[in-house]
Amino acid sequence: MLKRTMKSPSIHSSDLQKCILEKISRQTTSSIREVERSKLILLLLTGKSNTAIEDEYGFSWEKAKRWRYRWKDFEQVMTEVENREKKEGMEYDLEQEIRLCLSDAPRPGGPNKISAEQYCQILGVALEDPKKSGRPISHWTLNELTDEIQKRGIVSSISRSQVGSFLKRKRGEAAQNPRVVKSKMHGRRISTGKQKDL
Repeated sequence: MLKRTMKSPSIHSSDLQKCILEKISRQTTSSIREVERSKLILLLLTGKSNTAIEDEYGFSWEKAKRWRYRWKDFEQVMTEVENREKKEGMEYDLEQEIRLCLSDAPRPGGPNKISAEQYCQILGVALEDPKKSGRPISHWTLNELTDEIQKRGIVSSISRSQVGSFLKRKRGEAAQNPRVVKSKMHGRRISTGKQKDL
């Protein structure tokens, strides 16, 4: 584990970069994260240590360290944008790079292997009565549903946990969507929008 007394690398910015950070930190259209992160980077640019920022301003030492290194990773790209020959649109492009720096880093993991159409078909099967598929059950189990999805050829292979994950995600979205109501007849969620029935 790293000691907190370890000296952090210094970070740099141009006057224009600082102006853009200050603008983002005051804009009402900036996200809360952008505002907080731009303020933190402005503090880091004063030369204060991560520990001093933690003690004086309440940002955690770990957060100060993370955003110091994040800014350091973007310094060269921002300098290249600012120093390019074509100055037209440069300030806009620089602001976009700064906002990219302030955004969340990409999360690890592979791309989705199931298309939106396949996802909709899986949900369609889950909403059907299992008896229509010749299954002697009144409600789908994850095992039965997974078997039926593969039997119909919607996807070549899918795990029971993936099916469960899809259904949980949809249930969470449905609970937040006022156009989705609970069906009195089957206890299933159905859309009240102007969409055609499946």
